[in-house]
Amino acid sequence: MKILFCPFMLLLISTMISAAQGPEMPSDTPPPAVVEGSDSETAGNGQSLVVQHEGLRDPFWPVGYSPRSEKREEETKAIEEEQADLAADEELWNTLQKKLRIAGVAVVGDKKMATINNRLVEEGGIVGIRHENREFRWKISEITDSRRVRFTRLDIIPQP
Repeated sequence: MKILFCPFMLLLISTMISAAQGPEMPSDTPPPAVVEGSDSETAGNGQSLVVQHEGLRDPFWPVGYSPRSEKREEETKAIEEEQADLAADEELWNTLQKKLRIAGVAVVGDKKMATINNRLVEEGGIVGIRHENREFRWKISEITDSRRVRFTRLDIIPQP
């Protein structure tokens, strides 16, 4: 039993000593490269250590916070402002479309026409309303047999 115990202890001690010294790196091997999103520190022997932060966070940060979240918040605010502008534009288009007054609809042969804002317009024609130095334009997409007029938004033209 003593014969087995001594070699085992020698093996254990040599393993502990080699682990304490760390892995040996040949001198002709270049130091590891710095990975993006990481910090580079220099060890006492002049070799570069790479510390990656991916998946790690500061325990004193609030839950869910990351340094990149500030950029995300700015992007989110920009998207919300853009959506608010689109919603305001949508509301403006609807409000101005209500100002298109249809006085009557006429069918002459195979042509369908409507009187919109005191103008006679055929199916496929374009009508517009000026608002704040811009002209909002619609195309008359369809005049139905039940004498209803359907509009399709076209564009906004700036006016001088």
